[in-house]
Amino acid sequence: VNTDSLTLVHLASRAVESRRLQVMPPSRAQNVDRIRPLTPARVRAIFQQLGPRPPVEDSSVAGLEPTRDRLMAELALCTGLRRLEVRSLTRWQIEELVTTVRRDGLEGDTAVPLELRRTKGQRAGKVFVPVWLIHSLHWYIRFERQGAFVSAGGRIEPTALFLNHQRNLANDNAGLPITDDTISRVFREACIKAGFSRQPVRIHPLDGTPKTFIEAQHTYHDLRHTFAVWLYLAEETAGNAAPWKTVQTRLRHAQLSTTMSTYLSTLDDYKAEIGRNMREFHREVRERVGL
Repeated sequence: VNTDSLTLVHLASRAVESRRLQVMPPSRAQNVDRIRPLTPARVRAIFQQLGPRPPVEDSSVAGLEPTRDRLMAELALCTGLRRLEVRSLTRWQIEELVTTVRRDGLEGDTAVPLELRRTKGQRAGKVFVPVWLIHSLHWYIRFERQGAFVSAGGRIEPTALFLNHQRNLANDNAGLPITDDTISRVFREACIKAGFSRQPVRIHPLDGTPKTFIEAQHTYHDLRHTFAVWLYLAEETAGNAAPWKTVQTRLRHAQLSTTMSTYLSTLDDYKAEIGRNMREFHREVRERVGL
């Protein structure tokens, strides 16, 4: 998400809008309004638009649609990684996880700790990546990522895990590391294609005329919020007496109060939304977060 949502009519209004937003900081109510966890049904619809999961590890890339965008979303949903943290991952971090999985004979939804090298605020932290996702990322490195790098022709191979697509899909940026804007854009476009959009009317700050445009209902960062809410509900169902503490640890919040003030007011509405299908919901949640 260039700004995590389409809040401006066009570039000409950006400076004006930015100054206006800086005058008054967002209220707590505005902050809560940005917490938009997805239901499993929405996840399925959006992820279908993002692309397929990679096949088994020894299959080639021939004829397969790109899997990169789906994998970037899977990482955020299954681990709570932020956009910056996904973009900063290296292929060597994933290769190390693959070595651990093979050495210890790990399978399925078992989660393996991944030490982060760049996080918000430059604080050390770790997340837990399910084995099935590690295998998928390894397939991406071996086939799709390698194809994107080779198509760049003569460049030094980046260490970044996720690269721009092959030349016929990404033009001159093929083989270069992705940007935050790329992560945001592909997720926003998938939301709109899946039908989760709205058409707000905004007043142009220069000429005062109303403008209507299409805006996605979810941003990439909503996947982190979804991870938090799903994890809480799964822990609560499993009998954890302190589910918020688990969420705090997995989100890497320094204070429990930060976790609770961010998500507590959202929880009742979310429970009501998915309440009629709780059994199926929890099955999918536990598979996703590796519980």
